[in-house]
Amino acid sequence: MDSPTSQDPSLNKALEHLQSMKKVASAGSVKELCNQVLLEIVKEQDSLQAFLYINDSRLPDPICLLHEYKSDLFGSVDSIWKDYQSRIAKQDRMQPIAVTSSGKSHSDYVLYLYGLGEGKKCLGMFGLMHEAGACSGISDWLHEVLTLFVLTADRLVEMEKQRRQISHLNTYITVSSMLAQSLGLRELIQSALCCCKEIACSEEESILLLDEEKKNFFFYELEGSTKEVLVGSSFPADKGIAGAVMKSLKSEIVSDVQNDPRFYRRIDNESHIKTRNMIVVPLVAGEENIGVMEVLNKIDGGHFTQEEHLSLKLIAEEIAFAIRNARIFEYVVDSYCKQRQGLRSCKGCKRPLGSWTPCARYRETEAV
Repeated sequence: MDSPTSQDPSLNKALEHLQSMKKVASAGSVKELCNQVLLEIVKEQDSLQAFLYINDSRLPDPICLLHEYKSDLFGSVDSIWKDYQSRIAKQDRMQPIAVTSSGKSHSDYVLYLYGLGEGKKCLGMFGLMHEAGACSGISDWLHEVLTLFVLTADRLVEMEKQRRQISHLNTYITVSSMLAQSLGLRELIQSALCCCKEIACSEEESILLLDEEKKNFFFYELEGSTKEVLVGSSFPADKGIAGAVMKSLKSEIVSDVQNDPRFYRRIDNESHIKTRNMIVVPLVAGEENIGVMEVLNKIDGGHFTQEEHLSLKLIAEEIAFAIRNARIFEYVVDSYCKQRQGLRSCKGCKRPLGSWTPCARYRETEAV
């Protein structure tokens, strides 16, 4: 005996739509959600080409998924998004905008753009290409799917943002706790740079310190492929983006280093790498300028975010005070302990970086 669903095509269709909704609502990440929605809509709408584009400030980078989409017909998704943003403010975002191809050979095709959001909030857009006249308006099913997608995506984006913030906070706490331990300065800087790499997903990280005359930078510590080449090398402190940041004392994200007129190419020439983008943060302890911290080249060709920028600024502040305190302690040992007790008296004495009061050994001597 046939089941009730096999005898009722409309019920079968309703159940298929319900399954689609369940898949959308159960997605565990933004990318998983986007993949699922794109596949479901393409299958239902029988579209030739489609794309899903999410661009939200809470995401590290935009998400762009394509289904057979070819940019030669209507241009790149990025260019479509820029044009779309200027048009969506004038109409209901859930009503599709029709875009026709500029090429005569493709005049039979239309790209329909659907806004993903309500009111002033827009997560991105969805694009479906059809033959001209084959699609108009928005079906009830597509409206429901896109509405559910927006609600689910907004929730997942916020959750992923919070997870990243917690991860960055944990990293910051890790760096701060290291400063309270009796670590050597270079060991501490190496650990801090590894934390920076984890936060920014960068290929190269470095600490550039000013010399005593404040006239030159020298590479104190690096992590990455350039370490063996650049560590210890120097260049004038008024050169490059590092020099500009040190002068202004304002950190920067530079997205296109090669076309920045401040870029100092000598370092790239010596290290045989090509710097694409970077975050540069001044190292300042109180009123003392220490140097700069740099992270270079986002992994996988992406872009650095303001969220990563803020986290690196917090770590840079900790690093700057650690370097200053280490220098103060070194000065105290050289000018106080060694002169009072002799050069050999402090041999093997390990002191916390944050402490620069006369050591117990000297106080015991005084008491006697």
